[in-house]
Amino acid sequence: MKKLFFVLSLFASTSCDEEAVSVGSINESKMLDINDTKQFVMIRGGNANNPVLLHLHGGPGVSELSGFRKYNRDLEKDFTVVYWDQRVAGKSFVANSPVSEIKVSKYVENVNELAKYLKKRLNVNKLVL
Repeated sequence: MKKLFFVLSLFASTSCDEEAVSVGSINESKMLDINDTKQFVMIRGGNANNPVLLHLHGGPGVSELSGFRKYNRDLEKDFTVVYWDQRVAGKSFVANSPVSEIKVSKYVENVNELAKYLKKRLNVNKLVL
C-alpha cells in the first residue's frame, strides 16, 4: 500500500505542472557567452512563430525575471518572450565584478550581440523591445 501511495503521489506531482510545454511552444533557459561574459537568457512562448519580445529590465544589478513572469505571463500567448538578466544582474551576476563592467556602452554592445543571436536562433528579422 505504501508503494502504491508513493507512485500515485509521484505521478500527481509531475503531471500537474502548470507550465507544461505544448506543441509549437518554446521553453529554453541557458547561459550565453555575450561579449566574454556569461549571461542568463530564458525564451518562452506559446507559439515559437509569434513575434519576439525582448524584455530589457532596469538593471544594473537587479533582475525582474520572477516578477515579470508572474504578472506578465499572458504576453507569452502572443509573443515569444525573451527574459534576459543583463551583465552583473540576477543570474548573470558575478561577485567582485569590476566597476568597469557597469557601463551603458557595454550594455548596448551586449543587447546588439543578443539581438543577433536571437534573430538567428528564432529565425526572425526583427525584435520588439
